Amino acid sequence: MGSRVTWVIAGLGMAMMVACGSSSQLSSNVSVKGERASGGTGVSNAAASPAAMNVGDLYTVDFSKNLTQSISFDGVDSNASFIFIVGSSSSMGNGTSVRLANNIDLLGDVVTKHIAGDAEDSPALSVNADEEETSQDQGDSGYGAREVFDAWLRMAEADLHEIAEPAFKGQMIQSSVTKSIGEGEVETFRILSSLTSSSSYTTVDARLRCRGDFVDVYVDVRKDDDEICFDDITVLCDMYDSVAEREQALIGDPSDVDGDGRVTALLTPQINKLGSLGGGIITGYFYAADLYGRGGSNPVSNEREIVYMLVPDPSGQYGTSISEAAACENFLPAVFPHELQHAISYNQHVFIHGGLAEEDWLNEGMSHWMETRMGFGMENYSRYDLTLSSPSTTSLVPSHSPDLLERGASFLFLQFLSEQSSDADGFIRRLVQTESRGVKNLEEAFAGSADDFDQFSEFFGRWTVAIAATDRGVTQDPRFVYKERKRNEFTGAWEGVCLICNPDDGRGTILNGVHLSTYYGNHVANIQPSAAKYYRIDTVPQDIIVKGTEGGSNFGILMRIE
Repeated sequence: MGSRVTWVIAGLGMAMMVACGSSSQLSSNVSVKGERASGGTGVSNAAASPAAMNVGDLYTVDFSKNLTQSISFDGVDSNASFIFIVGSSSSMGNGTSVRLANNIDLLGDVVTKHIAGDAEDSPALSVNADEEETSQDQGDSGYGAREVFDAWLRMAEADLHEIAEPAFKGQMIQSSVTKSIGEGEVETFRILSSLTSSSSYTTVDARLRCRGDFVDVYVDVRKDDDEICFDDITVLCDMYDSVAEREQALIGDPSDVDGDGRVTALLTPQINKLGSLGGGIITGYFYAADLYGRGGSNPVSNEREIVYMLVPDPSGQYGTSISEAAACENFLPAVFPHELQHAISYNQHVFIHGGLAEEDWLNEGMSHWMETRMGFGMENYSRYDLTLSSPSTTSLVPSHSPDLLERGASFLFLQFLSEQSSDADGFIRRLVQTESRGVKNLEEAFAGSADDFDQFSEFFGRWTVAIAATDRGVTQDPRFVYKERKRNEFTGAWEGVCLICNPDDGRGTILNGVHLSTYYGNHVANIQPSAAKYYRIDTVPQDIIVKGTEGGSNFGILMRIE
């Protein structure tokens, strides 16, 4: 067994492919390899006014109904510093425009100029460009080949129940696919050949290389001479078998339309080719069409549960060049638990509970969360680094299929809620084993016992504080910070979240926390629904007047940090 094998099993290091993410300089308060900054009060109290606040305390500004509120800083220590969070807790597609000013006269001027479209010309609104939120390196839209393809897959799945019958027609019957194949034998599979068509496919021959208790691993015959990452393919088999056993024990079983009791993992260059069609990389996919009968309306079905995955391709023969290290130490470990979650979720929501597939934002968030829970979530750090760089433009609950930033947000949110739950595994399991979807599903699955923490707006507001407070050394209150990361017991990789740290992800990512815009005395912030903007206040004003948009589900939270 080679050194790479040792890593995948022990999880002690990772040489990641550099994709999206920040390479910003390590700030002075960034901890080493995720060790949490110490300090701060044990409990963050709810203060009656800014003057009554100690470090770590919170002051809530409610301007959801009375749209204009005044915050008096009379009596506040001139050396105090604050983070002021303003946002929209709406999950229904309505964002807000929040105006802040030091006095009511300036606020009126700001509002007039904003409505008139002259805000950019107003000196009162100027903020240094390098202090504004930035989308960093994720591209113009935050959508790469994988995000575009996933969006199409989930949309195509929505129509499956109308055009085809499940392969087992409500009960287990013999599939049309012959399953008497033994290890070493070859089968032919149909695989999508388009990013936007369910009728375009190609056929590939793949050999059954190993059979586990939960997973069959097939390798495209074009890569038949390759062991795919390891000197012995059974190492990959054992890894996937372990993941499938643990994941199914946590959230439930996938369907079993062919009656063999296993999921097929198919490694093929066709996935590399699909990525090249989108000008990038697609690591793999699950498509529920495979769970329905093959026919004129569903020609691509293989009538079995399949997770399709790419193969290493250093020379770029099949598309974008993908090194052995990137494929074996990054993509292939993570993509299987990610896509298996989609397969299990579809079975639980649609076949077992008779509902619709989970909403895209929560479905993807669950899959990214599962990568971390199974011990292969190192790529999540660079993903949510993008989220932290532009919080006010990143919706937690987008009305569309989530982009890179929104995926990072949903992962962070689910990780936070799982840590807040008294029964984390039960919470995650309930999210999957249900017909409920989206925000309704979250509220039902969390089932919090506290009256002030059982609604989405309450989840969201507390989460925005955790994003600002974690790793800053201002509070130790478990309600408002993420738990310390730990090593996954199966892989040894980091499991959990750090926000101001060197995450030790093997590719040099440095996390400097959520972006803080400097408050200069007045500002206009256009904020997406279920998103927030964060201001740092170092010069204590006499007052801050806050005005929000009607119907914007506006909220504000002041936290003292010095």
